[in-house]
Amino acid sequence: MLVIYDANVEHPIHSESLQLLHNVALHLGLTLIEKPVKSYEEAENKVSAHSKEGVNGIFIVCTNLFSRDYRTPAIAIKRKLPLHGCPTQVKKHGALVSYGPDFYYIGRRGA
Repeated sequence: MLVIYDANVEHPIHSESLQLLHNVALHLGLTLIEKPVKSYEEAENKVSAHSKEGVNGIFIVCTNLFSRDYRTPAIAIKRKLPLHGCPTQVKKHGALVSYGPDFYYIGRRGA
């Protein structure tokens, strides 16, 4: 499983998320390929390169870096890979699952 996360920020949730992923992967017998990225272009390049190398799924640890629309969901769909994406991707492209805040709802509440 390819795991993409934002290398620009150090946030406790990254460590916790990665540790949980390691625990689940160990339990399920999965191998994680961790790829920290600093831009969404770099994320797309990593996904494109690794999706050809026997990767059986993509997991994105959501941050603001991944809130923009990008091609990763399309790559996952084209290669028939399950994708844990960010809410933006689920709404627009139909990722398998996502977990994160609804920024539109937060904005409405804030207004």
